Amino acid sequence: MHGPFTKFEWHALSGFCFFHFNAHQTESRQVNSPLLHLISEALSPE
Repeated sequence: MHGPFTKFEWHALSGFCFFHFNAHQTESRQVNSPLLHLISEALSPE
């Protein structure tokens, strides 16, 4: 029950998002960026 992602892919994706989110948190203390935006950013080629 983990959708289209394999366990490894989900681990990598969530790890990347967590790191990305932490970086944004350090820059500005706003927790306004939605998780979906971070995920779509991670999935985008650029």
